[in-house]
Amino acid sequence: GKTEVMAFLKSVWYQGITGTYRKVYWQFLAHMVWHYPKDFGDGVRLAVQGNHLISTTHQALKIDEVKTFLEEALAYLQEFGDGYKESFHRNVASAGQLMREMQDRLKQLEDDYHTLEDHADLLLKAAQEYQQLIRAEFQYQIKEPLERFQIEMEAILSAYAEQHGIQPAH
Repeated sequence: GKTEVMAFLKSVWYQGITGTYRKVYWQFLAHMVWHYPKDFGDGVRLAVQGNHLISTTHQALKIDEVKTFLEEALAYLQEFGDGYKESFHRNVASAGQLMREMQDRLKQLEDDYHTLEDHADLLLKAAQEYQQLIRAEFQYQIKEPLERFQIEMEAILSAYAEQHGIQPAH
C-alpha cells in the first residue's frame, strides 16, 4: 500500500542514502531480495526498527555523557571553591604583618569568585544548550540532573561568597 511504499522510501533515504551505515543497509536488503524475497517487507521493517534502536542508543549515550559532564563540573567547582577556602584560612592566621597582602588577596579572591561565577554560568549554559540539542523525547531524562547541577552550583557559589564576604555579581 501507499503507507508501506512511503515507509520504504523513507528507509531508503534515511538509512541507504544519508545513513552512516549505508553499505551494511544495502547489503542487508540485497541479501533479503536474493535469499528471502517473500520476506522483503519484514526485512525493511526490521531495518527501520534497527535504525530506531541505533538512534535511541546514541541518544542514551549522549545523555550519559551530559550526566558525567555535570558531575565532573560540580566536582571541579567544589574543588576550586575548597582550594580558595583553604588559602583564605592560611592567610588569616598571619593577619598582623600580612594585612596589606590580605586586602590584595581578598580583591583577588573576589575576582576569582567572579571568574568562578562566570565559569559556572558558562557550564550551565553549555549544559542547557546540549539539553536542547537532544531529541524532545529524551529531554526529560536530563532535566533533573541539570536542575540538580544548577542548585548545587548555586550552593557552592553562595557558600564561597558568604565565607569570604563577597557580593555575588548575579
